[in-house]
Amino acid sequence: MQLPNKLKARRAACLAGTLAAAVALLSVGCGSTPSGPPPSVRSLAEGPWSSVLAQARGTAVTWRMWRGDPAINAYVDSWVAPRVKAQYGIEVRAVDGQGPELVNTFVTEREARPGRSGTTSLVWINGETFAQLRQERLLGGPWATRLPNADMIDTASPIVSRDFEQDP
Repeated sequence: MQLPNKLKARRAACLAGTLAAAVALLSVGCGSTPSGPPPSVRSLAEGPWSSVLAQARGTAVTWRMWRGDPAINAYVDSWVAPRVKAQYGIEVRAVDGQGPELVNTFVTEREARPGRSGTTSLVWINGETFAQLRQERLLGGPWATRLPNADMIDTASPIVSRDFEQDP
């Protein structure tokens, strides 16, 4: 089914806005800032959104994701990253990282650097990786309902509220 251009544009804007919001929240929660150690994700989630954006400006995010599709890579590298940089002042660095290797990296970083931030700011994961990260208690949250675009998400939908048959 072909989507009308207006709907495509709105969908792309929503995706970019949600991504930028998540990047902003996670970049200051996981990356370093010029003024010292980053605030916790919890403290950011409880504060005003303007504070999250202000603290994220000038930071860089490492986004681990599946990089196996040239079209997705081009979209992220040539459309999303430049827009997040222009609008929010956040550099997005998309790198390959998915599955068991990602979980192992996170576990290793947690054990080697207790209480400190890891090398990843944002992840795009599948259901199986979500379940593994959740089992290892490596996911921060819940914070998604605090994003500016959260009212556009149907959180009552079982497709949204459950991933890989995991309860919220």
